[in-house]
Amino acid sequence: MPSWGASCRNEKRVRQITTTFRVLLCLLLAGWEELGPAPQDRTTGGRMSAPGVVAGEPLVIEYSKVGGVSLGQDLHVRQSRLRMNSGDGWAVLEKHRSEADTPGAPIGTFGSQLPPEAFTRVLELARKTKLAELPPPTSADFSTTLMTITLERGSAKLTKQLSSGDIPLILQIQELLAELGRLSAALENSPVAALRTSVSWASREGAFVLTLTNIGTQNVCFGDPRLLRQDEPDHWAGVRVAEFPPERPGVTAPPLQWVRLLLVPPRQPPAAARIFLKPGERFSAPTLVWRPARRGVRHLAQGVWADYTGPREAEGCYQIRGAAFSEGLEVTP
Repeated sequence: MPSWGASCRNEKRVRQITTTFRVLLCLLLAGWEELGPAPQDRTTGGRMSAPGVVAGEPLVIEYSKVGGVSLGQDLHVRQSRLRMNSGDGWAVLEKHRSEADTPGAPIGTFGSQLPPEAFTRVLELARKTKLAELPPPTSADFSTTLMTITLERGSAKLTKQLSSGDIPLILQIQELLAELGRLSAALENSPVAALRTSVSWASREGAFVLTLTNIGTQNVCFGDPRLLRQDEPDHWAGVRVAEFPPERPGVTAPPLQWVRLLLVPPRQPPAAARIFLKPGERFSAPTLVWRPARRGVRHLAQGVWADYTGPREAEGCYQIRGAAFSEGLEVTP
């Protein structure tokens, strides 16, 4: 199989690239060919103890996804960013919303050290799937997700973008995308500054309780959810409830008709508009009283917290921004 450098010299493949860009691209990819498996320690016969897949400058890998309209400061509806650095083996994922509003999925930052093989694997897949030959995206608007992959080592940098609407391009690098997705999912098991949403039912009061828990190892903060009064899909906090009849074999269930219950506002203006949580701490607030249209009917309730406003950092605290959805809770009033 021809190397990346040989591919650049193949006039048939690069005939659409300008002469200047062709020279720069060839020089860049020739540099990538030096990136191979971690060097062997000739003394012990094993891998060198220092993290990294190459000697010298570290390899930095970034994978970001941006989708939907802009809702906050440099923040879209769905946005995530994975960054891996072979220099210290550390990988960090910042996620503001799950791919499909997955119930119970946390949001925030997650981080862990990866073995050298993780970096080697990504680099090998970038070569195998011919990432360097990927053409520019053909479709990108608010209805699609724009994905960006960057490989960087010293002055050598390769950046490629594609849209979720570019199916042929996605199929070309699907192995690479699957590996980056797998690494991102694995990092979610190591929360650093992350928030999880849950819901409970206070039958005596006739209301639900929304709870936000800091599941990470660092302090987090966020705007007081009791002050979110905007009735918008991506800017509110509370619980949504819908009738949830039992399934009937052979019958397609109708879509759920959600009713929103906002949180009870504070009796007096709070001293601070932000909630600060240390690791393991939680914030809970009741909803307004729920008055179901029909009693004795099974209902499904889900806690929702959505707030994209505010800065990324606030007074030395990582501020959670985005949207998180709780696991479903079945109740029969």
